[in-house]
Amino acid sequence: MFVGICLIGLGFGWWRLASSQEIDLNKHLSRLNNGPKTIITGFVASEPEISKDSKQFILQAQSPLAGKILVTTEKYQKLNYGDKMQLTGKLKAPENFSNFDWISYLARDQIYTTMYQPEISLNLHQGGGVLVGGYRQILNLKSKIKNALRQSLPQPQSGLLVALLLGDEEYLSTSLKDKLNLTSTRHIIAISGSNIVLLSQIFFTIFLYLGFWRGQIFYLNSATLGVFILMIGAPGSAVRAAVMAWFLMLAQKVGRLSSIDRAMVFGACLIVLIKPMALRFDVGFQLSFVAVLGLVYIKPWLDQLFKVGPAKIYWRELLTMTLAAQIATLPLAIYYFGQLSAVGVIANLLVVPITPFLLAGILILLPIGFVWLGLAKILAVPLWLGASYILMMVDFFSRSWWPVWHLTKISWLWLVVYYIILIGVLRWQRYRHAESVSTAMSC
Repeated sequence: MFVGICLIGLGFGWWRLASSQEIDLNKHLSRLNNGPKTIITGFVASEPEISKDSKQFILQAQSPLAGKILVTTEKYQKLNYGDKMQLTGKLKAPENFSNFDWISYLARDQIYTTMYQPEISLNLHQGGGVLVGGYRQILNLKSKIKNALRQSLPQPQSGLLVALLLGDEEYLSTSLKDKLNLTSTRHIIAISGSNIVLLSQIFFTIFLYLGFWRGQIFYLNSATLGVFILMIGAPGSAVRAAVMAWFLMLAQKVGRLSSIDRAMVFGACLIVLIKPMALRFDVGFQLSFVAVLGLVYIKPWLDQLFKVGPAKIYWRELLTMTLAAQIATLPLAIYYFGQLSAVGVIANLLVVPITPFLLAGILILLPIGFVWLGLAKILAVPLWLGASYILMMVDFFSRSWWPVWHLTKISWLWLVVYYIILIGVLRWQRYRHAESVSTAMSC
């Protein structure tokens, strides 16, 4: 019966994915790709992202045809989320580059058209309706938060803290991004994937040791995570990761971690039902799902290996959470990013425990920075020290004497072998634990 349900689910999932990829060319904007110049009217449907010499945003086209366009324009072009505008330029189909499947990456958000350096001949502000206006206010708050942090701290510390809290890498140098990649620590500034899961578990631990009950912690943690997601602008990847984290919190509330696998499958199915392209093309969703399962199944085993006294239990929690997430996501990270650092785990163990303290410090500092900038600069000294410590660790472990293996063209079969071995080890460990408990009870 279980096999039958799985086959039915697999068939439905395949149909849902296939149907989501079908588009009516007579009504979709992509039929105009690679043609002459076209006049497009629509509104800005994403927060503009600024790079070194350009600005990118998603335009929700309304005429002559509907569809999403990834637009690249001048860096200093003034525009905001929700602005209505008229663009004149050539529509082009996206192309893959540098061994990166750019077409599939955009397809996960149903983007099949790009436009480069168009003429913006009309710019009418405040478009898109009530929901767009509300989201614009959230993005305005995000902008104020960035400005408060940048005014309270110097670079590169302020840029790192902005990225840590908001996932915004605008103020990070290219060399720092490369160092984060080399040390496998870039995930600390990503508001998606395992980072959201780890944050939810850290919040759970903090509330637990503040004396709250498990039922109370569920609501406090849910509210904290919800406010956090809204504060960073509620990007799709972060929302999907938060859904996965919420199901883990729900299992903790009812004391049914043994049923978390079914809850996680239900959560994943719900996300894929709403956005089917996530299963195939959203790396963050895949990492989130695997990271949560790692916390559920691998972390208890690691807790047994790192038994310490109550005074050190917070550090054990951070250690086992970090290791569990690393073990669970390692093959996927290598498969997608083609890189393995010999000191990645060590660097994470030295950096990750600092991040919750920095996040807490940022949240305390921000209200003060809004009211009294001078006092905020004084109180920001501990944050400067913490950020400087992370920068120092990242710089040290990115030095050339540490080996980094570049593993390209890894077959998906290695993923299957890795997870089969991992599942076997966990089942063997569970069997040994059950056997030891049974022996102890019989004595």
